[in-house]
Amino acid sequence: MSLTDCLLRTEQEHGVLRITFARPDKRNALNEAMWSELDRILKPFERASKLRAVVLVGAGGHFSAGADIAELQLKLQDKVWMKRNHIAVQRAQQRVYRLPMPTIALIEGSCFGGGLGLASACDFRIAAPSARFSVTPARLGLAYSLLDMRRLVDLVGPAVAREMLLLSAILDADEAKRCGLVTRLVGEDVIEAALADLLRSIADSSPRAIATIKLSLLKLADGQRFGDSATRAQFDALFDGPDFAEGAAAFMEKRMPRFDL
Repeated sequence: MSLTDCLLRTEQEHGVLRITFARPDKRNALNEAMWSELDRILKPFERASKLRAVVLVGAGGHFSAGADIAELQLKLQDKVWMKRNHIAVQRAQQRVYRLPMPTIALIEGSCFGGGLGLASACDFRIAAPSARFSVTPARLGLAYSLLDMRRLVDLVGPAVAREMLLLSAILDADEAKRCGLVTRLVGEDVIEAALADLLRSIADSSPRAIATIKLSLLKLADGQRFGDSATRAQFDALFDGPDFAEGAAAFMEKRMPRFDL
């Protein structure tokens, strides 16, 4: 087992892939190897698969403090490494963002910088009262990537995004819920129960329909306004597929549908 395997744990059960950032002594700061490994783990699932959902969570009471600043400082003069690290961060976040199945960030404690970038790339963010959200590139003499900024603005709006980006403001869990950054705010003792409830709702929906809806949502986020051949083909295919037959039958029979992966 490699060091990265120890710092990034995976479990797969009942169609759910759970990825744990396991570096609690560093508040789960993500080094270059972890970013690259996260991308490698998720790559096989970028198309339709036997997964219903992907869950990201941090060990030890924190989601992630973001990029490993100590590592960045050591590598500051290595321009080749710095470029490789930047690419690894962007690939991992985009991989999460473009997965065809629902993605969920389970957040306690620190959710900063690159950790916030990952959480923002997810479809849902379940947070406990201890959660804190911040992005502080201006205080590090850096900037946030355009894609990261767009996702943050889409979630919290331009005014709050400016406070976070320009003033390094820290949002507590209540503030994050009010501005739309947090999907569900629950007690620390019931955060796993809230995750289980959300996963049950996902399991009640057609994975093929979800993949089609996510494709359209991504295109809308990319600025596309009208359907294209890909969205129309997937939309039309659902009418001839097994999920619509099961969904319609369940509706008529007044029962919950049973969708296979």
